[in-house]
Amino acid sequence: MKKIILQGYDVGDFSNQQSIVPIYKGNNIEAYLAQKAPEAREIFIYAHGSQYFSHEHSLPQLSLTLQSSNNELVPSILSKITENTEENKPNIVHILSCHASTAHYNMQNINGNIVLCTYAPANYVSNGYVAELLFNTKNNFDNLNDFIVKKLPLLTAISFGISYKLDENVYPLIFDNSSIKGMDINSFSEFLQKQYIKVQKFYTNLQEKYVDKYPELFPEYNFPEKISYSTEELKQAFNVLLNLDSEKLSIEEIQHLLAIDNSHVGNILADAIKCNRTDAIEVVINTMKEATTVDLHSAVKFNNLAVLNRLLDKTEKVENCILQEAIQEHKIEIAEMLINSNKIKSFTNDYLLVAINANNLPILKILLNKEENIVGYLLYRAAELENINTAETVELLFDKTKETDYFINTRVLLRAVKENCLSLINKVIGRMNEFDDIPDVIFDSVIERGNTQIIKILLEKIASFDFLIKAINSNNLPAVEDILKTIKVENKDIAAIIMSGNTDMFKILANKIGDDKILDIAIKLGDSSVVNNILDEKEKQGILDSNKLDEIFETAVKNSNGNVIEDIMNRMPEVTGKHLTIAMQYYALERAFIFDKVYNSIKQIEYNLILTAIDSGIPDVIQKLVSKLGDEKKASILYDILRSSDIVKNMVVSNILLNNIAKIPDNYKYALLDLTSKGNSYGIKNFFIFNRLLEKSGPIDEEHLNTYLGLLDPSDMFSIMCMGSLYNMKHLASNHNNITTVEDTIVDNLTVTGEINITPSDVNLL
Repeated sequence: MKKIILQGYDVGDFSNQQSIVPIYKGNNIEAYLAQKAPEAREIFIYAHGSQYFSHEHSLPQLSLTLQSSNNELVPSILSKITENTEENKPNIVHILSCHASTAHYNMQNINGNIVLCTYAPANYVSNGYVAELLFNTKNNFDNLNDFIVKKLPLLTAISFGISYKLDENVYPLIFDNSSIKGMDINSFSEFLQKQYIKVQKFYTNLQEKYVDKYPELFPEYNFPEKISYSTEELKQAFNVLLNLDSEKLSIEEIQHLLAIDNSHVGNILADAIKCNRTDAIEVVINTMKEATTVDLHSAVKFNNLAVLNRLLDKTEKVENCILQEAIQEHKIEIAEMLINSNKIKSFTNDYLLVAINANNLPILKILLNKEENIVGYLLYRAAELENINTAETVELLFDKTKETDYFINTRVLLRAVKENCLSLINKVIGRMNEFDDIPDVIFDSVIERGNTQIIKILLEKIASFDFLIKAINSNNLPAVEDILKTIKVENKDIAAIIMSGNTDMFKILANKIGDDKILDIAIKLGDSSVVNNILDEKEKQGILDSNKLDEIFETAVKNSNGNVIEDIMNRMPEVTGKHLTIAMQYYALERAFIFDKVYNSIKQIEYNLILTAIDSGIPDVIQKLVSKLGDEKKASILYDILRSSDIVKNMVVSNILLNNIAKIPDNYKYALLDLTSKGNSYGIKNFFIFNRLLEKSGPIDEEHLNTYLGLLDPSDMFSIMCMGSLYNMKHLASNHNNITTVEDTIVDNLTVTGEINITPSDVNLL
């Protein structure tokens, strides 16, 4: 038969169940009970059981906790199993629970065929030790009858019960252990012979009746005439009886059973400690040769120092789990007794980890007295906890940790900051490298708490700017004030406070460094609000003169802050050429709007400003300034420019001026033409400008025309352009009868030189 376990809620696994049978838990149980099974199975139900007294039945029923949310009556569970087994094949079901025998009272309520085995009297509370023993014992037998016969001492001791429900008929056989509590080995052996005869008759009668219909349940079995069991098997039965439900045993019965077998007393000792039965405790401890881990666990669980002390005398070594349990449960006196017992062979960091996780400070102190150096992980773990007194715990560990790295230090520092533990902060800072970065989370925590003492400690170690920025962003005035008192204020600090818009911080900063420094940064940032506030204050104090405004104006121009510039100009009595000169000095395309603001505010353009503009060589600036001059003035400036040695300026500025001159004044006409065609004192000729002058000069007399034609250079492109301009002047046509066409004249001039041979068609093309 295939075996499975239906394991209920909150019961421990059997030590070897995974390797023996499939296990169903929780929702899987419901799924199993709902599915069809083609074959009958042997099913172990291991769950918490309790007697349920129904109003509908005179007898109690057994309810089992299979899921965490509800209990179900055994008849309904067993009916689901039988109803879903095809062809009504009988399953064998073993119930391992408290009060298991109660299930036999309600066999008639089960639909279908079934064989039910139980392993605890109706009025008994079972335990894990007995349940596992029975499970392992049964799994050594495939034949149920063989199991009952060969393990009859054990089954009699636990009041084993078996019921066959076949074709609506119920056949029960239930043992009673009450009479064997006072027996000795011999009388028990005789008693078992009588029980054996009952089993033999029970099986034989059923076999005769049902073997044809259910051969798998009733195979041939060879019953010996007389059965015998070893002394060890008989002793085991008495020991199981002792552990099954010791609370129901008198002290005399306990003494009697212990005298027969005291190989396993864990459960009876646990029951005695739980019920504070000092007489039973004394009897059990006096009979045991050596205390086990289970025994020590019972003393720790029920916090019984006296029992623990007795048990420690009965053991050579205490396992780790016992001390760890005491630490986790905060049983300080128990833990201290274990530590001082010298029964713990080595104190590892594992104990410390348990104490840390349990936040058990007293035990931690005791354990640390046993340790010279601890690993950094424990310190890191302690710093991560969010329990009460964590900083104190961390400090104890920190003092015992000889080497700590950056990650541990920063984690410990954060914990110390969160709990305002100044002593630990000082210790951690002392270990940190001067180049170690401090994570943002520590800054945030310090600022959030606003502890000025911590701020002062950290400022001695870490970069002040980041700290100040955090304080500014969180609007923490006390922190800002403390930091500003400690650090050397830099421009970036000032900028951060200005940008925060917090006037209270602004006042604190002003008291530290004065208005001028703030004003300079505010101008650079383009914060007109701050600038105006400071300037208003200076006006009230009578210390805002024109020189100061000029200085502020230049700073604003330099930083391209148009709004600030406009505010400052509004405060000036008059915007003058010197302000435009400043705008020119810092001119760039992206700053053109600044120059325009100043230019539009000037009432009169002085001549020296134009010269300054020309010297700057900035076309847009020159264009704007010369546009306000008359042609006479422009021609005069043009003459001066053409006399210079700067070829680039000569070309650029001359073009700008010519663009702005409607007509060259007659008194400058020939002077300018001569300068560009004959060359200035530096020998610089400019036929391009000469040609542009011709366009704006009006009629030219014959003498100058001949002179200029003689000066033209046929190899120069601009000279050729000038020839075209000269010969196309309509007023010259009547004065040159020997010239038939413009083309002939040009060709004549070109041919004479011998430098270039050009045809009339070439001239047309040109």
